Order: sequence, then structure tokens, then C-alpha cells
Amino acid sequence: MTDQEALLEWVERVAMYLARDGVPPIAGRVLGWLMVCDPPEQSAGQISEAIGASRASLTSNLRLLSSMGFLTWRTRPG
Repeated sequence: MTDQEALLEWVERVAMYLARDGVPPIAGRVLGWLMVCDPPEQSAGQISEAIGASRASLTSNLRLLSSMGFLTWRTRPG
């Protein structure tokens, strides 16, 4: 198993764990990915590519995670 496959397996385990409490799978994957990704701050495009989610789905799930207190939004110049 490659490192990337191991990371994605972890991401899926987090998503399935959170799904038991009603968290949508994409939100769980986002949270799982952000727990292990390098660098720890990722753009929406990087997250979308990593977990295979559409940008529209990702945006709504990022908002959900933010409202739950799991994420904070940051902007960077450039």
C-alpha cells in the first residue's frame, strides 16, 4: 500500500466514523483529510482533488464544518 492509499484509507475511516453521528460523508472526508494533509492549510481546490469531491459539494460541506467549529477560513494574499 502506498502512502497516498494509506492516507485515503484513514480519510475514509474518519468519514465512516462521523457518519454514525449524522455528519455527511464528504464533510467527514474533508475533516479526515485536513487531519493528515501536508501542508495543513489547503485550498478548496487541493482538498477537492485529494478526496475526489466536486467543488460545489466541497463548498457546502466546508461551510457545515465551519459552522460546527471544526474549521476556520483563512485567506492569503496572492
